[in-house]
Amino acid sequence: MLTLALPSKGRLKEETEAFFHNAGMPVLTGSGEREYAGKLQNADGVRVLFLQAGEIAHRLIDGTIDCGVTGTDLLAEYGAFALEEFFDPETRAKNGVVHIFKELGFGKADLVIAVPETWIDVNSMADLDDITWFFRKKHGTGLRIATKYVHLTNAFLRGHRFTDYRILQSQGATEGAPGAGAAEAIADITSTGSTIRANHLKIISDGLILKSQAVLAASMRADWEQDKFRALHRVIDFINAEAAAHCVTEICGAFAPGCKTEIADCMITFKAEDILFSDTGFVCLIEQSKASRFCEILRASGARTVSARQCKAVFRAYNPLYDAFIEALNKNMKAESPVEALT
Repeated sequence: MLTLALPSKGRLKEETEAFFHNAGMPVLTGSGEREYAGKLQNADGVRVLFLQAGEIAHRLIDGTIDCGVTGTDLLAEYGAFALEEFFDPETRAKNGVVHIFKELGFGKADLVIAVPETWIDVNSMADLDDITWFFRKKHGTGLRIATKYVHLTNAFLRGHRFTDYRILQSQGATEGAPGAGAAEAIADITSTGSTIRANHLKIISDGLILKSQAVLAASMRADWEQDKFRALHRVIDFINAEAAAHCVTEICGAFAPGCKTEIADCMITFKAEDILFSDTGFVCLIEQSKASRFCEILRASGARTVSARQCKAVFRAYNPLYDAFIEALNKNMKAESPVEALT
Protein backbone atom coordinates (compact mmCIF):
# COMPACT_ATOMS: atom_id res chain seq x y z
CA MET A 1 0.00 0.00 0.00
CA LEU A 2 1.01 3.62 -0.49
CA THR A 3 2.15 5.07 2.85
CA LEU A 4 1.04 8.66 3.45
CA ALA A 5 2.28 10.35 6.65
CA LEU A 6 0.27 13.23 8.11
CA PRO A 7 1.03 15.50 11.10
CA SER A 8 -0.14 13.93 14.34
CA LYS A 9 -1.09 16.96 16.41
CA GLY A 10 -1.93 20.63 16.66
CA ARG A 11 -3.08 23.13 14.12
CA LEU A 12 -0.99 21.56 11.35
CA LYS A 13 -2.90 18.29 11.83
CA GLU A 14 -6.25 20.11 11.68
CA GLU A 15 -5.35 22.09 8.57
CA THR A 16 -3.93 19.03 6.81
CA GLU A 17 -7.09 17.02 7.47
CA ALA A 18 -9.19 19.96 6.24
CA PHE A 19 -7.13 20.04 3.04
CA PHE A 20 -7.77 16.36 2.29
CA HIS A 21 -11.44 16.73 3.22
CA ASN A 22 -11.84 19.62 0.76
CA ALA A 23 -10.12 17.52 -1.90
CA GLY A 24 -12.78 14.82 -1.48
CA MET A 25 -10.65 12.42 0.60
CA PRO A 26 -11.60 12.78 4.28
CA VAL A 27 -9.09 11.24 6.70
CA LEU A 28 -10.67 8.29 8.52
CA THR A 29 -9.49 6.92 11.87
CA GLY A 30 -10.81 4.68 14.59
CA SER A 31 -12.63 5.90 17.67
CA GLY A 32 -9.56 6.30 19.87
CA GLU A 33 -7.96 9.68 20.50
CA ARG A 34 -4.44 8.27 20.04
CA GLU A 35 -4.80 6.65 16.65
CA TYR A 36 -1.49 6.19 14.84
CA ALA A 37 -2.93 4.91 11.56
CA GLY A 38 -5.91 5.57 9.32
CA LYS A 39 -6.97 5.77 5.70
CA LEU A 40 -8.39 8.15 3.12
CA GLN A 41 -12.00 7.91 2.03
CA ASN A 42 -12.29 7.48 -1.76
CA ALA A 43 -8.61 6.53 -2.07
CA ASP A 44 -8.11 2.79 -1.86
CA GLY A 45 -4.62 1.45 -1.42
CA VAL A 46 -3.47 4.30 0.86
CA ARG A 47 -2.34 3.74 4.45
CA VAL A 48 -2.22 6.89 6.59
CA LEU A 49 0.32 7.21 9.40
CA PHE A 50 0.23 10.02 11.97
CA LEU A 51 3.72 11.26 12.84
CA GLN A 52 5.42 14.43 14.05
CA ALA A 53 6.31 16.82 11.22
CA GLY A 54 10.04 16.40 11.87
CA GLU A 55 9.81 12.61 11.69
CA ILE A 56 7.85 12.87 8.44
CA ALA A 57 10.68 14.93 6.92
CA HIS A 58 13.33 12.42 8.09
CA ARG A 59 11.38 9.42 6.78
CA LEU A 60 10.72 11.03 3.42
CA ILE A 61 14.45 11.58 3.11
CA ASP A 62 15.41 8.01 4.04
CA GLY A 63 12.59 6.47 2.00
CA THR A 64 10.74 4.62 4.77
CA ILE A 65 7.49 6.38 3.84
CA ASP A 66 6.23 7.16 0.35
CA CYS A 67 4.48 10.53 0.79
CA GLY A 68 3.80 13.00 3.53
CA VAL A 69 2.86 16.49 4.65
CA THR A 70 5.59 18.45 6.41
CA GLY A 71 7.31 21.85 6.31
CA THR A 72 9.83 23.06 3.75
CA ASP A 73 12.01 24.28 6.63
CA LEU A 74 12.35 20.75 7.97
CA LEU A 75 12.99 19.20 4.56
CA ALA A 76 15.71 21.75 3.79
CA GLU A 77 17.35 21.52 7.21
CA TYR A 78 17.44 17.71 7.29
CA GLY A 79 19.03 17.36 3.85
CA ALA A 80 16.26 16.70 1.33
CA PHE A 81 18.03 19.06 -1.09
CA ALA A 82 21.44 20.60 -1.50
CA LEU A 83 20.92 24.00 0.13
CA GLU A 84 22.35 25.90 -2.83
CA GLU A 85 19.72 24.20 -5.04
CA PHE A 86 16.73 24.52 -2.71
CA PHE A 87 15.37 27.74 -4.18
CA ASP A 88 15.62 26.52 -7.79
CA PRO A 89 12.59 24.20 -8.28
CA GLU A 90 13.94 22.70 -11.52
CA THR A 91 17.33 21.79 -10.07
CA ARG A 92 15.73 20.71 -6.80
CA ALA A 93 13.39 18.30 -8.60
CA LYS A 94 16.30 16.81 -10.53
CA ASN A 95 18.73 16.36 -7.67
CA GLY A 96 16.68 16.30 -4.48
CA VAL A 97 15.75 13.10 -2.67
CA VAL A 98 12.26 14.47 -1.98
CA HIS A 99 9.82 15.75 -4.60
CA ILE A 100 7.42 18.55 -3.62
CA PHE A 101 4.04 18.12 -5.30
CA LYS A 102 2.34 21.19 -3.96
CA GLU A 103 2.65 24.02 -1.46
CA LEU A 104 -0.48 23.78 0.67
CA GLY A 105 -0.91 27.40 1.75
CA PHE A 106 -0.95 26.75 5.51
CA GLY A 107 1.61 26.11 8.22
CA LYS A 108 3.35 29.30 7.10
CA ALA A 109 6.30 30.53 9.13
CA ASP A 110 9.55 32.46 8.62
CA LEU A 111 13.01 31.39 9.72
CA VAL A 112 14.66 34.64 10.81
CA ILE A 113 17.66 36.16 12.59
CA ALA A 114 16.74 38.11 15.73
CA VAL A 115 18.76 40.13 18.25
CA PRO A 116 17.98 41.93 21.54
CA GLU A 117 15.70 44.93 21.00
CA THR A 118 18.08 46.98 23.16
CA TRP A 119 20.61 46.83 20.30
CA ILE A 120 19.25 50.02 18.79
CA ASP A 121 22.15 50.36 16.31
CA VAL A 122 21.75 46.83 14.93
CA ASN A 123 19.03 46.65 12.29
CA SER A 124 20.64 44.79 9.40
CA MET A 125 23.05 41.94 8.74
CA ALA A 126 25.72 44.52 7.92
CA ASP A 127 25.18 46.13 11.34
CA LEU A 128 25.42 42.73 12.99
CA ASP A 129 28.68 42.01 11.18
CA ASP A 130 30.06 45.39 12.25
CA ILE A 131 29.76 44.63 15.96
CA THR A 132 31.36 41.19 15.88
CA TRP A 133 34.72 42.80 16.63
CA PHE A 134 33.26 43.96 19.98
CA PHE A 135 32.48 40.41 21.05
CA ARG A 136 35.82 39.15 19.81
CA LYS A 137 37.61 41.88 21.81
CA LYS A 138 35.52 41.48 24.96
CA HIS A 139 34.99 37.73 25.06
CA GLY A 140 37.74 36.39 22.82
CA THR A 141 35.18 34.61 20.68
CA GLY A 142 32.75 35.28 17.88
CA LEU A 143 29.07 36.13 18.13
CA ARG A 144 27.01 33.26 19.53
CA ILE A 145 23.84 32.38 17.60
CA ALA A 146 21.39 29.85 19.04
CA THR A 147 19.24 27.83 16.65
CA LYS A 148 17.65 24.47 15.89
CA TYR A 149 18.33 25.10 12.18
CA VAL A 150 22.09 24.69 12.06
CA HIS A 151 22.52 23.94 8.34
CA LEU A 152 20.13 26.62 7.06
CA THR A 153 21.60 29.25 9.40
CA ASN A 154 25.18 28.43 8.40
CA ALA A 155 24.29 28.59 4.71
CA PHE A 156 22.56 31.95 5.18
CA LEU A 157 25.41 33.50 7.15
CA ARG A 158 28.01 32.28 4.66
CA GLY A 159 25.93 33.84 1.91
CA HIS A 160 26.24 37.18 3.75
CA ARG A 161 30.01 36.67 4.16
CA PHE A 162 29.42 36.55 7.90
CA THR A 163 32.32 34.60 9.41
CA ASP A 164 33.05 35.50 13.03
CA TYR A 165 30.30 33.56 14.81
CA ARG A 166 29.55 30.33 16.64
CA ILE A 167 26.38 28.28 16.19
CA LEU A 168 24.94 26.89 19.41
CA GLN A 169 22.43 24.11 18.73
CA SER A 170 19.34 24.90 20.75
CA GLN A 171 17.60 22.08 22.59
CA GLY A 172 14.80 24.08 24.15
CA ALA A 173 13.07 27.43 23.71
CA THR A 174 15.49 29.23 21.39
CA GLU A 175 13.96 32.67 22.00
CA GLY A 176 15.09 32.57 25.64
CA ALA A 177 18.79 32.09 24.87
CA PRO A 178 19.80 35.79 24.73
CA GLY A 179 17.89 36.60 27.92
CA ALA A 180 19.58 33.71 29.69
CA GLY A 181 23.01 34.86 28.53
CA ALA A 182 23.53 31.72 26.47
CA ALA A 183 23.73 33.52 23.11
CA GLU A 184 23.74 37.02 21.63
CA ALA A 185 21.38 36.29 18.70
CA ILE A 186 19.04 33.57 17.49
CA ALA A 187 17.82 32.04 14.25
CA ASP A 188 14.33 30.70 14.80
CA ILE A 189 11.00 30.01 13.16
CA THR A 190 8.10 32.42 13.71
CA SER A 191 4.63 32.88 12.27
CA THR A 192 3.55 36.12 13.93
CA GLY A 193 6.69 37.36 15.70
CA SER A 194 4.83 37.55 19.01
CA THR A 195 7.08 35.08 20.86
CA ILE A 196 10.19 36.87 19.63
CA ARG A 197 8.80 40.21 20.82
CA ALA A 198 7.73 38.68 24.14
CA ASN A 199 11.37 37.76 24.73
CA HIS A 200 12.47 41.35 24.00
CA LEU A 201 14.02 40.50 20.63
CA LYS A 202 13.67 42.10 17.20
CA ILE A 203 13.98 40.61 13.74
CA ILE A 204 16.86 41.87 11.58
CA SER A 205 15.44 43.72 8.57
CA ASP A 206 17.24 41.54 6.00
CA GLY A 207 17.50 38.52 8.29
CA LEU A 208 14.90 36.34 6.57
CA ILE A 209 16.52 32.94 6.02
CA LEU A 210 13.53 31.02 4.67
CA LYS A 211 9.79 31.37 4.16
CA SER A 212 8.34 27.99 5.03
CA GLN A 213 4.94 26.35 4.68
CA ALA A 214 3.37 22.91 4.66
CA VAL A 215 3.90 20.89 1.49
CA LEU A 216 2.76 17.57 0.11
CA ALA A 217 5.90 15.65 -0.86
CA ALA A 218 7.06 12.21 -2.00
CA SER A 219 10.27 10.30 -1.37
CA MET A 220 12.54 9.51 -4.31
CA ARG A 221 14.13 6.77 -2.20
CA ALA A 222 10.93 4.88 -1.41
CA ASP A 223 10.29 1.44 -2.88
CA TRP A 224 7.99 2.45 -5.72
CA GLU A 225 5.95 -0.22 -7.49
CA GLN A 226 2.91 -0.26 -9.77
CA ASP A 227 0.23 -0.53 -7.06
CA LYS A 228 1.71 2.46 -5.25
CA PHE A 229 1.79 4.49 -8.47
CA ARG A 230 -1.91 3.78 -9.03
CA ALA A 231 -2.84 4.83 -5.50
CA LEU A 232 -0.68 7.95 -5.77
CA HIS A 233 -2.22 8.86 -9.12
CA ARG A 234 -5.69 8.74 -7.57
CA VAL A 235 -4.69 10.90 -4.59
CA ILE A 236 -3.01 13.50 -6.79
CA ASP A 237 -5.96 13.37 -9.21
CA PHE A 238 -8.34 14.43 -6.42
CA ILE A 239 -5.96 17.17 -5.27
CA ASN A 240 -5.47 18.45 -8.81
CA ALA A 241 -9.25 18.42 -9.39
CA GLU A 242 -9.93 20.48 -6.27
CA ALA A 243 -7.27 23.04 -7.23
CA ALA A 244 -8.64 23.29 -10.79
CA ALA A 245 -12.14 23.95 -9.45
CA HIS A 246 -10.97 27.23 -7.90
CA CYS A 247 -9.99 28.56 -11.32
CA VAL A 248 -13.16 27.97 -13.32
CA THR A 249 -16.94 28.43 -13.16
CA GLU A 250 -19.48 26.09 -14.72
CA ILE A 251 -21.93 27.91 -16.98
CA CYS A 252 -25.24 26.33 -18.03
CA GLY A 253 -27.87 27.86 -20.25
CA ALA A 254 -30.69 27.52 -22.76
CA PHE A 255 -30.91 29.48 -25.98
CA ALA A 256 -33.58 30.54 -28.44
CA PRO A 257 -33.95 28.70 -31.79
CA GLY A 258 -31.48 29.97 -34.38
CA CYS A 259 -28.99 31.37 -31.81
CA LYS A 260 -26.65 28.38 -31.58
CA THR A 261 -24.03 29.93 -33.91
CA GLU A 262 -23.93 33.18 -31.94
CA ILE A 263 -23.61 31.26 -28.67
CA ALA A 264 -20.78 29.15 -30.12
CA ASP A 265 -18.93 32.26 -31.35
CA CYS A 266 -19.22 33.77 -27.89
CA MET A 267 -17.67 30.66 -26.37
CA ILE A 268 -14.78 30.79 -28.81
CA THR A 269 -14.16 34.46 -28.03
CA PHE A 270 -14.08 33.80 -24.27
CA LYS A 271 -12.07 30.57 -24.65
CA ALA A 272 -14.63 28.42 -22.90
CA GLU A 273 -13.58 24.84 -22.11
CA ASP A 274 -15.30 21.44 -22.09
CA ILE A 275 -18.25 22.68 -24.14
CA LEU A 276 -21.32 20.45 -24.39
CA PHE A 277 -24.13 21.48 -26.76
CA SER A 278 -27.66 20.17 -27.22
CA ASP A 279 -30.29 21.51 -29.59
CA THR A 280 -31.52 24.04 -27.04
CA GLY A 281 -28.87 24.33 -24.34
CA PHE A 282 -25.22 24.15 -23.36
CA VAL A 283 -22.77 23.54 -20.53
CA CYS A 284 -19.17 24.78 -20.41
CA LEU A 285 -16.37 25.92 -18.13
CA ILE A 286 -15.04 29.47 -18.14
CA GLU A 287 -12.17 31.18 -16.35
CA GLN A 288 -13.58 32.41 -13.06
CA SER A 289 -12.64 36.05 -13.58
CA LYS A 290 -14.49 36.12 -16.92
CA ALA A 291 -17.71 34.48 -15.70
CA SER A 292 -19.87 37.57 -15.11
CA ARG A 293 -19.02 39.24 -18.41
CA PHE A 294 -19.40 35.91 -20.24
CA CYS A 295 -22.93 35.44 -18.88
CA GLU A 296 -23.82 38.98 -19.92
CA ILE A 297 -22.62 38.44 -23.50
CA LEU A 298 -24.34 35.03 -23.70
CA ARG A 299 -27.69 36.65 -22.87
CA ALA A 300 -27.07 39.36 -25.47
CA SER A 301 -26.31 36.58 -27.99
CA GLY A 302 -29.64 34.83 -27.48
CA ALA A 303 -29.32 32.77 -24.30
CA ARG A 304 -32.67 32.65 -22.50
CA THR A 305 -31.46 31.45 -19.13
CA VAL A 306 -27.88 31.37 -17.85
CA SER A 307 -26.70 29.99 -14.54
CA ALA A 308 -23.21 30.02 -13.01
CA ARG A 309 -22.01 27.51 -10.47
CA GLN A 310 -18.76 27.15 -8.56
CA CYS A 311 -17.32 23.69 -9.19
CA LYS A 312 -16.28 21.46 -6.31
CA ALA A 313 -13.83 19.46 -8.44
CA VAL A 314 -12.71 19.46 -12.06
CA PHE A 315 -11.13 16.18 -13.17
CA ARG A 316 -9.17 16.72 -16.35
CA ALA A 317 -7.68 14.23 -18.80
CA TYR A 318 -4.18 15.17 -17.66
CA ASN A 319 -2.59 15.34 -14.21
CA PRO A 320 0.39 17.74 -14.24
CA LEU A 321 1.27 17.26 -10.56
CA TYR A 322 1.58 13.50 -10.94
CA ASP A 323 3.33 13.70 -14.31
CA ALA A 324 5.93 16.11 -12.89
CA PHE A 325 6.72 13.58 -10.15
CA ILE A 326 7.18 10.75 -12.66
CA GLU A 327 9.50 12.95 -14.71
CA ALA A 328 11.51 13.90 -11.62
CA LEU A 329 11.66 10.28 -10.45
CA ASN A 330 13.01 9.12 -13.80
CA LYS A 331 15.64 11.87 -13.83
CA ASN A 332 16.62 11.19 -10.25
CA MET A 333 16.89 7.43 -10.69
CA LYS A 334 18.34 7.63 -14.21
CA ALA A 335 16.22 4.55 -14.80
CA GLU A 336 17.07 2.20 -17.66
CA SER A 337 13.35 1.35 -17.85
CA PRO A 338 11.60 4.67 -17.20
CA VAL A 339 8.37 4.76 -15.21
CA GLU A 340 5.43 5.71 -17.41
CA ALA A 341 2.86 8.24 -16.28
CA LEU A 342 -0.58 6.73 -15.75
CA THR A 343 -3.55 8.04 -17.75
